[in-house]
Amino acid sequence: REWVRCHLIGRSLWCKITRMSSIEEVLSKLQDIAEEMSDYAYEQLLAASSQMSAGDLAGQPASKLMAEEKAVTRARRSVEKAVSILEDLIKATE
Repeated sequence: REWVRCHLIGRSLWCKITRMSSIEEVLSKLQDIAEEMSDYAYEQLLAASSQMSAGDLAGQPASKLMAEEKAVTRARRSVEKAVSILEDLIKATE
């Protein structure tokens, strides 16, 4: 299965033929994305913790990092929900 993907870059339209991914390939990509998001959120928590333990009493950068971690974690949960839905779809079609 193939389809054409086009992008407008400046005033030029660029098109290429792309092979459609299978559900299993999409599932694998989403699982990788969820793992990367988890790693990133963990790094943000570590950075915030380091700033707080270093005596940053203002807490402004740390609170910003914690807010970012919270947003990334919410997004990761959504990706994990999509993973779960696709896994159920795959099981149902086997």
